[in-house]
Amino acid sequence: EFYPFEVKESGGGWQFLTKKEFHTTIAQLNGDKFMKRLSPASMETLAIIAYKQPVTKSEIEFIRGVSADYSIQKLLEKELIVIAGRNEEAVGKPLIYATSKSFMDYLGINTPDQLPKLKEVASMEIVFPTDAAEAVPEMEQQLAVGNDGQLKNAE
Repeated sequence: EFYPFEVKESGGGWQFLTKKEFHTTIAQLNGDKFMKRLSPASMETLAIIAYKQPVTKSEIEFIRGVSADYSIQKLLEKELIVIAGRNEEAVGKPLIYATSKSFMDYLGINTPDQLPKLKEVASMEIVFPTDAAEAVPEMEQQLAVGNDGQLKNAE
């Protein structure tokens, strides 16, 4: 009870962690070193890897609809993901990615199965991103925000 740390099971092992009541003091001592935020694209990529692991870059890009090179590089630099090997069955044997022990430690979980469960999406209609070159100009509508804050056709 008199120590500023505790021993906790995490990420398949044990860690010495600072108790919550000492967080402010530790944060002041460390400055911004541990407070760097992830971009929305990196968060999206990390979520895909966490829930679909092991996963290839092409699978991530198919889900996101855009390139994931930069996000994957940043997540590797921050040690939130690892290269878990190669997909030997796919053409070109692409790298496969999974979450790291650091990621699980940060969330306080031991396995990816302990991640919060995703809502049921089987009944939802999936809308894939549309390439601007494929958009049909005749179907475009001009929208405006009315005085009541609602969207309406601008005609």
